[in-house]
Amino acid sequence: MRIKGIPIDDFPPASKEPVDLTKIEELRQKITTAVNFQEPWDFFFDHLGENDNFLSMGQPTDPGPLRPALQEIGRQLFGVDVIANRTLFIEIPGTDFYHGAVFLNDQLTNLLFFQDSGIGLLSVMMPPDGKITFVRFSTIQIPAEKAITIQSSFSRAIH
Repeated sequence: MRIKGIPIDDFPPASKEPVDLTKIEELRQKITTAVNFQEPWDFFFDHLGENDNFLSMGQPTDPGPLRPALQEIGRQLFGVDVIANRTLFIEIPGTDFYHGAVFLNDQLTNLLFFQDSGIGLLSVMMPPDGKITFVRFSTIQIPAEKAITIQSSFSRAIH
């Protein structure tokens, strides 16, 4: 089997280093301040996402009120109503950090999200050629109305 033309055997094995949870806070800063949205993704995979110990810490969770926000971002991206389904969100216990994947109208979308600050980053595989669009977004929970306000920034990258 190959990924992007590279045999799977050529990929380095996942790290088994101890998890440095301070990297989660560094990731939050990178997501918040990045101009190039690829950089926080690279940081996530370099320090957390390819570490077996980090991956085993996570627990699947329900996206809850994030689903309507993702559907709205998808509507802005694709220009049509969007269904967010096949979600796999992972919560890191003891933190407010979530990561995972969702399909927005059958387009694979990866997610990094900090619940307490409401800041997140998506990478969306866009049709028809699979180029990646990055979206930084913020949400605000309005308890009385249970509504979410979304502000998003888009960054397109050619891959």
